[in-house]
Amino acid sequence: MTIPAGLPFNLGSDRFKLHFPEEADALDGDEVDPDESADPDEASDESVVEVEEVHGSPGEPVLLVGPGGIEDPETTWDYGDGGGVLPEHDPDQYFWLTPGEDVVVVDQLPRPRRGSTAFIMGAGELALSDGKRRYWVRTPAGTSRDHPEAPVASKLVVIFVAHRAVRRSNRPRRYIAFLDVSDDLIGWMDYSDTWPLRTDRVQQMAELCGVRVETERYRTESEFEAARPSWVG
Repeated sequence: MTIPAGLPFNLGSDRFKLHFPEEADALDGDEVDPDESADPDEASDESVVEVEEVHGSPGEPVLLVGPGGIEDPETTWDYGDGGGVLPEHDPDQYFWLTPGEDVVVVDQLPRPRRGSTAFIMGAGELALSDGKRRYWVRTPAGTSRDHPEAPVASKLVVIFVAHRAVRRSNRPRRYIAFLDVSDDLIGWMDYSDTWPLRTDRVQQMAELCGVRVETERYRTESEFEAARPSWVG
């Protein structure tokens, strides 16, 4: 996959500040010696494309694109100062994470049909909310009081598919899936048509509950379906 330098980079309906891996060191605040710079009339940073940052996410998040493009496993998010520790909370409160926003602490959850797409963490439990229903799972760490019969999640998988099979093929598919100890699917959420979720926060919450996190990237939906045939039907 080739991303033309100097052009806006669109990931679905979202716009980001894009950096290539060789520019990653510059994110740490390194300054360039002006004496080493080229003529200002001729100079241009062809490896950095300045576009609008993710809505609601602090720290001007950037996408570090690997050599193989957006689906490259080396492609990662850098949220800058916005990737700190999770907020303090009481055992009876919930972490509530919606697309494009940072995590907040809430005392009560809205009804599933009145809520939005969200990733939720409670005491000993996690949930995926798609705006219609919630998929609750218990976690290896902690005890769930409200969902004692829910299956136990061993792993959470963040899935990115670069191209859709039909209509708007240049827009990605994004999923989050819960798997049990046998690697069987026990719940998942499609958040393709929203702002991206802060996957750094998803990872923090899941790991706090003892749930492993993995990322899978595919170029097409056909590749995804071939890799996970039991998930689609």
